[in-house]
Amino acid sequence: MNAKIGLRKRRGFALILVMGQITLLLFFWSVANRQTGQLIQTAEVLKLRAERDHGSLTAVAAGLALMETGFPSTSPFTGSVESDGRTYLVTFTDLTDGTWGVSASRAPLGDTTAPLPTTFAMEPPE
Repeated sequence: MNAKIGLRKRRGFALILVMGQITLLLFFWSVANRQTGQLIQTAEVLKLRAERDHGSLTAVAAGLALMETGFPSTSPFTGSVESDGRTYLVTFTDLTDGTWGVSASRAPLGDTTAPLPTTFAMEPPE
């Protein structure tokens, strides 16, 4: 008679174990899914940032290559560069004695800034 009472107390115990395992499995799956989603989102943001920066980096590179030919006639000097189908304004600024800063930004629509020259003068501006 004691054996039957012991069996009655254990009835449904397997169901509780299965429900606990399912709960743990779903918890771990949700954590893994969240981390994977964040990883994919971060990769997409980095890719978009690299695509966005490509045009301005190309414009700065063109400005630096132009600086190797000489010095701009004025400070600041601004010219336009076409890169990736978009127009960028490259600005040269005399920071200190012989040090120049080169920056690039997207040109506003309808901007009429002249394109960069092919070379600069060899003498620095006064």
